[in-house]
Amino acid sequence: MFPWRPIVPGGFPHMTTEDDEYNGYFLPKGSIVMGNTWAVFYDEECFPEPTKFDLTRFLTPDGRLRTDKDVPDPDFDATFGFGRRKCPGMYFGLASYWLSAASLIACFNITPEVGETGEPIPPKFEYLGKEVVLHPEPFKCRITPRSPEVVALIRAGYDENSECI
Repeated sequence: MFPWRPIVPGGFPHMTTEDDEYNGYFLPKGSIVMGNTWAVFYDEECFPEPTKFDLTRFLTPDGRLRTDKDVPDPDFDATFGFGRRKCPGMYFGLASYWLSAASLIACFNITPEVGETGEPIPPKFEYLGKEVVLHPEPFKCRITPRSPEVVALIRAGYDENSECI
């Protein structure tokens, strides 16, 4: 998900602490360097149709994980930065994200809104803030609990924590 729509597509700025060289380019001490996350994830030579949500792009035709030289290492995630300055909270952030996503998927049915004639209205995944930070435009959907037990858990959690809300 993160590579499909990185939150900060331009990456975060870093400054060289000493003279350096990269791919034949001289970078004097104090240079501002930015890893272009968008360019990494939207390279059409590596990922055809990069704006399309298609997780199969990371698989071979027989369903195995691609390991060819044109695909980043599966553990590589430019969303959290590069090199020594990579976000130290990356693993906490990923674990929190996946725990939240798994909990939502396990507890709720999330379906498109229904039109006047009963047909589903597919959400449009448009994004605001295309200059620096991406975030999705509001869209309509239906979120319903999967069972009465889920409703009871939500109510119990609310009753327990309502003073904090």
